[in-house]
Amino acid sequence: MDSNHNRRLHQPNTLLKKQRALRGWPQQKVADELGTSVDTVSKWERGVNTPDPYFQEKLIALFNKDAGELGFISNSLSVNKHREDIDRADSVIQVQSHILSPDEKSLLVEYLQHQQTRMLNALAPGSTNLRVKDVVGDKGLFISPPWTTLQSTPATGTLVEYLTTALSDEQRILLLGDAGQGKTTILKQLFNILATNFISAPLEAAPFPIYIPLREFSSLSGSAFEILWNYLSDKFPLVYDSFVMLARKNRIVFFFDGLDEMQGELTQRSLNERAASKLFTLPSILSCRKNFFEFYLSMSPLLEEYPLRVELQPLALNEAVIQYIADFYHKKRASVTKQAETTPTAIVEAIKSNHELQDLAQRPLLLIMMLDIFTDPAEMSEEEWSVTKLYKEYTEKWLKNEAAKPDSVLKWHEKNSLIQEVAWITYSARISFASAYGLTQNETFTQSELNTIVKTLAPQFSSLTETQLLDDLCFRTFLSVSEGENYYFLHKSFHEYYVARYIFELMRNRIQQGDEISKLEEALRELLPFEVVSFLKQMLGSKEITASEKNFISDHLMELYQENKSDNGLRSAIVRQQSSHYLARLGTPRAIQFLDENYVRETNKWVQRGMMVGLALYCGQLEVLDQYIQFIREDPEAASINLGYHLVYYGDQSQESGYYDAGEEKCSRTIKALLRRLSNKRYKNGWTLDILTLSALIESRGVDILIPYCHELAACLENVERESQNQSVMFEQEKERLNMLLILLEELPHGYE
Repeated sequence: MDSNHNRRLHQPNTLLKKQRALRGWPQQKVADELGTSVDTVSKWERGVNTPDPYFQEKLIALFNKDAGELGFISNSLSVNKHREDIDRADSVIQVQSHILSPDEKSLLVEYLQHQQTRMLNALAPGSTNLRVKDVVGDKGLFISPPWTTLQSTPATGTLVEYLTTALSDEQRILLLGDAGQGKTTILKQLFNILATNFISAPLEAAPFPIYIPLREFSSLSGSAFEILWNYLSDKFPLVYDSFVMLARKNRIVFFFDGLDEMQGELTQRSLNERAASKLFTLPSILSCRKNFFEFYLSMSPLLEEYPLRVELQPLALNEAVIQYIADFYHKKRASVTKQAETTPTAIVEAIKSNHELQDLAQRPLLLIMMLDIFTDPAEMSEEEWSVTKLYKEYTEKWLKNEAAKPDSVLKWHEKNSLIQEVAWITYSARISFASAYGLTQNETFTQSELNTIVKTLAPQFSSLTETQLLDDLCFRTFLSVSEGENYYFLHKSFHEYYVARYIFELMRNRIQQGDEISKLEEALRELLPFEVVSFLKQMLGSKEITASEKNFISDHLMELYQENKSDNGLRSAIVRQQSSHYLARLGTPRAIQFLDENYVRETNKWVQRGMMVGLALYCGQLEVLDQYIQFIREDPEAASINLGYHLVYYGDQSQESGYYDAGEEKCSRTIKALLRRLSNKRYKNGWTLDILTLSALIESRGVDILIPYCHELAACLENVERESQNQSVMFEQEKERLNMLLILLEELPHGYE
């Protein structure tokens, strides 16, 4: 390309802008008429980009002007002559029909239609009878969650509009959200939109979407194109060179789903490898759990590769969600023959009247599960709800429905038991303890691996063949199969729930006690992920277990603690720490007595911390918390462990650094968590330790770490003052210590009011 042509391309197109201005149209009007984005129209007018022939013809028709009058070519040239000129231009901006032939476009359309059909006909996570097409189809039940951007530029429009525009403009977007917040559903909605656009648009007028579930991968090292081609080549209709050409010309948009679901151990090496992968330099949207990203990758190269970052927010029970509940209800009623037993209004009122249900309804996945269950009015009358209870009720209902089908060979409780075993075997690291994180992320497993698991479990089902077990497991439980013949749980949270369920059942199992204790010890030697621990703690605190069962579980855990007491190694310390933590959560008289007798003898200060804090927070022994705070004041090692524990737990410090404070600057998540606790009287028993920890952070990192949180801090202090009657002397001392530190904050230029 000659230099004159290059300069002309970057000159503002005043003629195009003039025609728009003469009509009094905003850029949004032109974008809407053409089916593109405001940013694209702006780039045309500023001369950053030139419309390709497809959009030039649409602009000519829209303004009823020729190409010269719109600034595309001089008045003496025709549109056809202009196309010939572009054909001779450099390959960077050459007309897109040189990349794809009509026959190749037809092959891609056929491929895309097959992908759409497969995706849309799959069962929607959280529903026993609705398909993905019922949620993200043309008239689907898709509900756009609240969202915010994590960059300075404010976002406008709906989430789908924002993301579609960004992807069409070859941007890279990082989509973050909590478990069940709808990340995958949003990606499938976007994929469906872009697929439809590609199928209906003229040759090369729209990008080609490819959906990539990252749970299928264990490594991202090497050439990005070769990694993708190894995954796509069996079904992709074009040859490798054509695929690479499309990707190099940014004519493909990749939907990378679930960075946190990749296979393999979570070592720092594997995490660094993932973050540095060349895959993430391609136009794409990448989804990841928020806590996973913040814990492991918030300082990684991904921040540079994905300048646009969107974070999903909790749903609010507003008019849109209430309408969604009604639409979901009527959609489900239309697909079943059973007479309706409740109404959408009754479901909404049940959610409004129960604080726990309101919390659960903030996540789209849990809301769908809730609506699926609440067709039975008896379920709505329940008073005690939690995430774990919702999963229990939902999974049992699902498995009972599957067990009632004629070709099912297992009863529902047998399916439940089998899926627990599969969840644990595919989740745990059984060979190497090289990873400080312990558990692997084997979200996907092959049929061969599943065959091995079934062979191991087959003796428990002597009346059935291995083939029968495998078929029932694959087609009548929560497993799904990908196109590459890999298996995975319908949603990662189901996998986590069943891992917790497996450990819970080991704790309460009275059969073959010696063998079960051995398995339980094996499970508790792992540092379980936060999500699994949350499920497990709720199971131990639920009404599902009787007082006698709690005593039996307590005996199990006390025995494990004693068996690992003489070993000072890391694994034995982990067993003691987890055993004592769950003993405190059970809170039985014998568990409390055991913890009282042993925390003073415990030599590992990390384990000792868990025992003392557990007694205070779960068992109401606040005097033990005061005693622990005195330990912290007198013992620098205990103080470092307390601060390090908080930083690790809330994701500001890697577990690889241990539970001592590593002195790193990052502490924002811990500050937010402490302020959240201080603003809620439900955590009142632990406020003394929360205030001490906040003060320790200020003393070690500097008072300016609080500047971004001035308003939240002021509200927290007001709440603490209002709710802190009859607190201990230790509490008053720590509150005064914090107030003295905050005087320094007031003296800063941006101190809080």
